[in-house]
Amino acid sequence: MGQTFILIKPDGVDRGLVGVIIRRFDRKGFTLKGLKMITVDRSFAEKHHQDLSANPLFSRLVDYLISGPVVAMIWEGTNVVSVGRKTIPTASDIGSNLIHVSDSLESAIKETALWFPDGPVKLHSDAAIPKARDIGRISVTGFDTGADIKSALREHFASCGKITDVYIQKKSRLAYIYFVGEGAVDKALKLNGSDVGGSKVCVEPYPFHDDNPVSVHVEGYATSLSDSEIETALRHLFSSCGKVLRVSIYKGSTSVTIRGFDAAEKAEELSGSNIGTHKVLVKAFTKPPRETVHDRRRRFIRPPRHTVHDHRGRGT
Repeated sequence: MGQTFILIKPDGVDRGLVGVIIRRFDRKGFTLKGLKMITVDRSFAEKHHQDLSANPLFSRLVDYLISGPVVAMIWEGTNVVSVGRKTIPTASDIGSNLIHVSDSLESAIKETALWFPDGPVKLHSDAAIPKARDIGRISVTGFDTGADIKSALREHFASCGKITDVYIQKKSRLAYIYFVGEGAVDKALKLNGSDVGGSKVCVEPYPFHDDNPVSVHVEGYATSLSDSEIETALRHLFSSCGKVLRVSIYKGSTSVTIRGFDAAEKAEELSGSNIGTHKVLVKAFTKPPRETVHDRRRRFIRPPRHTVHDHRGRGT
């Protein structure tokens, strides 16, 4: 049994490879022991690449690593290092590869100690998985796209909450800032009209479109209850979470579909509630996405279909 370290670099995060890698390693039977998303500074990036300090590409490697958020992982299992290297082939151009994988157990130990100095981040801790209601984002316009505007915006909004990403569209002079922290967006909105680098910025909310229905699994209630009694009790229990759209009763468990803001988290907080003399267990099947980083993947627009007209003017 061993461990390996995997780092998904900025372009890999941009292309949505985090879920792909997790699925690949999970299918191999490995266990995810730690995961965190982080934006590193130059000194940290230089420590990560210190073995390549004599390489002519060293500066380029460091610049690339600090160009956006990265995701660090620890995976555990038999032969995880060798299998991991085969599962994720590295690119020939070390300056542009998307994913780093430890090449030996010794390297994995060294890299894990650097990236997880306090030990693996527990996957089910509040720090690793923030509550959806505490994740927010804003849009900022009106700033001058001068030198290091990203750092200037980070510093300006740092007091509002933990900033997880700053994405800037320089051509349109538009920035998106992502926060984790209770009331972070409300605090940021109060900075509307404030000065950043000699320009007054316009701060507006950039809400998530997450009003899709969610499904929760419920079990633990008395099986002696009739279907109508179960449905009535569950509709009443989850009425505070949003609009209950559907209650599907199975043998020993029930699926409840709810539409409402933060419905999944509100429903899970009701786990342990009493229905009759029994405490029920509630677990969300689906949760609306609340990204902590901006989606930088390129959107490809299908070209318009050309209409060919026949001699009578009808389109085909």
